[in-house]
Amino acid sequence: MPRHATRLKAATAASRLLACLSLVGALSAGTAVHAQGDAKAALVEQGNYWQSMGRTDLAEESWRKLLSIDPQSADAMYGMAQVELARGKAEPARSWITRLNAAHPGDPRGSLQAQQQSGTPQTDLQRARAASKAGRTTEAIQLYRAIFANRTPPEPLAVEYYQLLGGTQQGWEEGRKGLDQLVKDKPDNLGYKLALAQLQTYREPTRREGIRTLAELAKQPGVGVAATASWRQALIWLDARDADGPLYTQFLATHPDPAVQARLDGLSAARSAAASASPAAQPLGEGFKALDRGDAATAEQRFQQALKLQPGDAEALGGLGLIRLRQERFAEAQQLLEQASKAAGGGKWASALQSATYWNLIGQAQAARARGDTRTAQGLLERAVKIDPRETVGQVALADLRLAAGDFAGAEQGFRRALESKPNDTQALRGLITAYTRQGRSDEAMALSQRLTPEQARQIGSLQDVKVEATRAKARAQIEAGDTAGAQRTLEDAMLAAPDSPWVRLDLANIYRRQGMMAQARGVMDGLLMSQPDMPDALYASALLASDAGDPVAGLQYLERIPAASRTRDMTQLQRRLWAAGQAQQAQALARQGQVAAARGVLAQTEATLGADMPPELWGQLAMAYADIGDAPRALAMSRQLLARSPNPGVGDRLLYASVLLKTQQDVELSAVLRQLQAASMTSAQRADYERLSIAFSLRQADALREAGNLEAAYNAMAPVLAARPEDPQVLAALARLYAAARDEKQALALYQRILQRSPTDLDTLLGAAASASALRAHGEAESYVQAALKQAPDQSRVLAACT
Repeated sequence: MPRHATRLKAATAASRLLACLSLVGALSAGTAVHAQGDAKAALVEQGNYWQSMGRTDLAEESWRKLLSIDPQSADAMYGMAQVELARGKAEPARSWITRLNAAHPGDPRGSLQAQQQSGTPQTDLQRARAASKAGRTTEAIQLYRAIFANRTPPEPLAVEYYQLLGGTQQGWEEGRKGLDQLVKDKPDNLGYKLALAQLQTYREPTRREGIRTLAELAKQPGVGVAATASWRQALIWLDARDADGPLYTQFLATHPDPAVQARLDGLSAARSAAASASPAAQPLGEGFKALDRGDAATAEQRFQQALKLQPGDAEALGGLGLIRLRQERFAEAQQLLEQASKAAGGGKWASALQSATYWNLIGQAQAARARGDTRTAQGLLERAVKIDPRETVGQVALADLRLAAGDFAGAEQGFRRALESKPNDTQALRGLITAYTRQGRSDEAMALSQRLTPEQARQIGSLQDVKVEATRAKARAQIEAGDTAGAQRTLEDAMLAAPDSPWVRLDLANIYRRQGMMAQARGVMDGLLMSQPDMPDALYASALLASDAGDPVAGLQYLERIPAASRTRDMTQLQRRLWAAGQAQQAQALARQGQVAAARGVLAQTEATLGADMPPELWGQLAMAYADIGDAPRALAMSRQLLARSPNPGVGDRLLYASVLLKTQQDVELSAVLRQLQAASMTSAQRADYERLSIAFSLRQADALREAGNLEAAYNAMAPVLAARPEDPQVLAALARLYAAARDEKQALALYQRILQRSPTDLDTLLGAAASASALRAHGEAESYVQAALKQAPDQSRVLAACT
């Protein structure tokens, strides 16, 4: 008998409508009216505004006017240095900086500007502005972002950057939010209000809001001329409706203009034609007017009234669709807008319909994932991303699915695509940091974390969270490399550094659990619950440990302590899985007592409660339960139905099927399935499941040969597994059975004892050890093993047989 060996990641975006005006007279008048301090503040504001808009000529006027009032003004000296640098004149800029440092030696702008003169940031700024003027918008945006190091742009450059960004299809929303924040931070800055209003006029949904703001700004000195020009252009761009007439008459009252008058005349003609042609014209006009002012209730009443007067009216259906879109009732919005598009026979409602369809798919995907149907969720998200690849919500959700499935490289690619569309997307940044840490790339995760804005860091979590995730990734890599002891030390050190992290504790507890040290595992988790008994994540992590340990009742008890309002989707899914596992255990207990019909009834009722759309994991769990109670036909039927749900079953579904084949001893088919899976692309978790099945299959073949008396062939069948996993309890147990069959009970008992050191309550091992000890005439030792087995399963016939 051979001895075994122990071996153990062309236009600037905004078409800026700048008026050529001189501010000198206005500023002089302002000086006469206001106190000198107010005049100086106004000049600083105007200088910064024109500087941000790239109008160095008007900025220079403001700075020189300020210098005439206050020759020692640090703002003016710094502003003049910027003007000269923008013109590429380094020497005059250096002269202004010298004056600034002499007059204000402690002003930090002096050293900053000196760095810009000698280094690359100013060169990049010149390049960015040149690319913007030449219409190379993508290049310009990339250069600006390099200057800002992907942080929030500094105030002097913020307006020009956000307006450039806002003119792109994918950057408009980010540009709008940036300008909106500037206005909130400095509500008295008219230049910021002007920039935001101009950007709002670039899109139809916000154009009316922008027009109203421009109408007010047109009355203000300093920005009035530029606001008037933008106001006029926005009215020409506007897709006007009957309710928009007052917008045109307001402009024409103070600014007679042929082009704007023509738009108003056209609107009046259309109104007259509509009035004579459609009985629904009046309620429609009132409905859209109410919608524009945000009165959704009145708008809905008018659109419903229009539909009664003229059923199937495209405008009324479209208006109702817009209301549902604003209410985030996306399925209804999609249906109404589809009807409107069909009735209109054109593309007027195409943009709104695309938006409704996109968000409806996102909502359906979220619902599918909430019930654990990740395959359906993935299909819905892929459809959404095809509809609007620039919107990041779908991209991030799709990447999150891959992250949860263990496909870290695929998740990383998804998060990167989202960040290409929206570089500051907080959820995409969060996902990318997580993908880095899961791949063991902690340095990259830390570097990305340190670039977050304070608000992003608050939303994502502290750098401590990143360090914790990096440590957990290191421990996972150690486990995969076979260094369990090293992983245990890593996690024990991490628990000392972050004692409130339930996830470090869970990883460490699972190491203890796999070593058979369940009391220590439970103690690690209880240590946190003692100090924070109501912490949802701590309770959830404890429930996960209970699930891994095969104790669904305890897992459910932990989850029930979490308030319903605090339960996440993952918590709800775990609760559902644990309930199903509890039902399966109840059925298995009934079957062991000989009540097979009652066991089938429990599983059938569980199946009916979960429904036909239960996620694959639960489907497989029930199929395994049927196999456990001896109902192989139902187990096989369920697993084959699972495969039939998709024309191309995924690796996860095929692994579930293989588990049922193993349980029902369908070895011929199992061998074929394992052979097909061998070359499949798998996540690390799927690969671990595959190896577990392969090992179990190999050991069963070895047991069959042993039972046939062919001990040498049995050893040869298990030798590769033994070499790969010399400490695996299942492998050691199979080897012990082989030694016992060869009548080497001493070696068999030694192997059983090694297993019991790690799993002292394993029933099969206890019975095997009892048999070997009895064969060696160590009757007292054999009796202790039998008594331990009786404590575990006092009613099982094989345990009772060992007592005789």
